[in-house]
Amino acid sequence: MCIHLLSTINGGYEVPFRVTVQSYLDHCGDATAKWHVFESDLPAESRHAIEDQAAGYPLKFYWYDFKGSLPANLPVRGHFVPHVYARILAPRLLPAEVRRFLYLDGDLLILDRITDLWNTDLQGAVIGAVPDMAVPHVSSPMGLRRFRELGFQAADPYFNAGVYLADTAAWRARETGRLALEYLDSHRDDVNLLHPDALHAVLRGLWKPLDLRWNLISGLAGRPFFNSYEFDEDEYRGALAEPGIVHFAGLLKPWVHPRIASRWSGLYLQTLARVFPDHQLSRSLSSRSFAFYDRRLRRILYPVEKIVWSKRRGF
Repeated sequence: MCIHLLSTINGGYEVPFRVTVQSYLDHCGDATAKWHVFESDLPAESRHAIEDQAAGYPLKFYWYDFKGSLPANLPVRGHFVPHVYARILAPRLLPAEVRRFLYLDGDLLILDRITDLWNTDLQGAVIGAVPDMAVPHVSSPMGLRRFRELGFQAADPYFNAGVYLADTAAWRARETGRLALEYLDSHRDDVNLLHPDALHAVLRGLWKPLDLRWNLISGLAGRPFFNSYEFDEDEYRGALAEPGIVHFAGLLKPWVHPRIASRWSGLYLQTLARVFPDHQLSRSLSSRSFAFYDRRLRRILYPVEKIVWSKRRGF
């Protein structure tokens, strides 16, 4: 068995991506795997450093330069930069041997073997993904703005696109990438989270919900202000007790703001120090301000934070 992993990064994500790679090696290092990485500006020395990091493990990296392959004038705003769309186009460029792939964002901490996730029966679905803790429903403030027109019910779940398992042939057969980009082009002024919205629009009824433990949002999970009633309580508690993948989604990134309150930020920083022993953690006023907000104020202001997200249609 060979696991095929897919990630899309740019030069600004080298540090967190290498932490993700190290956490994968720590928990899945004995698994034969090929990691397909689509990037646009990663220096050759950085690619070599990542390959050296995996030396001695049955893991091989394959690099794809997507610079110039993305359509012009794709909508961008906030932290959404053009390279995020590479994940939509990447599946059509993967080798024929790749029957399924596991997409992984570059800001993850892998805390368990992913073989069970990899072997998930998709039961005819194009992808398997985890419902989004921050956007639980398509009708949520940051959900799918056109959900009724697209045939969704208000209570239908909205998945997080930072981790998903995909059937490559089904993805291609349904022209998922092309249709998603067409949706974005046609509704650029009526989308919230851009590429996740587009994937929802074209994969209605074609995705399988996965357990929360495979994409646990670090800034929300276990926090007193997070209302877990939207999710199965046993599943949520099980995910907190035995997380499989922790996702540092949003603006609270531990390699940028090392003093945030996530229960996994300490472990993340330990892994970061192993990969980059000389890495200097930020002591800037901005970093301290984010940490103060997250530790002291967020439990009170989180409802306001969500309103701001909604107004800005992103973060």
